[in-house]
Amino acid sequence: TDRFLQEQIIRRYLEALWELNAVPRRRKSTIKSYVSAAQRRLRRSSDRTERRLLRAQLAKLQDELEYYDTSKQRALQSLDELVAFRRLFVAVAADFAERENIPPAAWRRVGVSSHVLACAGIDA
Repeated sequence: TDRFLQEQIIRRYLEALWELNAVPRRRKSTIKSYVSAAQRRLRRSSDRTERRLLRAQLAKLQDELEYYDTSKQRALQSLDELVAFRRLFVAVAADFAERENIPPAAWRRVGVSSHVLACAGIDA
């Protein structure tokens, strides 16, 4: 298999693993309560600097809410990708690991299971 293609397969599999395991840092209800508090402070404040800071904080919180809302959809897409790329990963990982001198522990540290490593022929 072409070296570039192997690298692409490995990268896509690891990205799908990462995306599937990525968890929003805060609960959605916590983010919403921060949004409400910032909106209340914004309505009450007459200080221009504070209002700018609150608007910036609200923008970040709304981005975090949007990320939270789409993370489940991305996780499902990543699961589909993970299943597809796992087969390809298993086919190329042993050769890639040997050529790049990647030990089994390094694969496990980035989330590749011992089972998948065993299927790929990499002694875990």
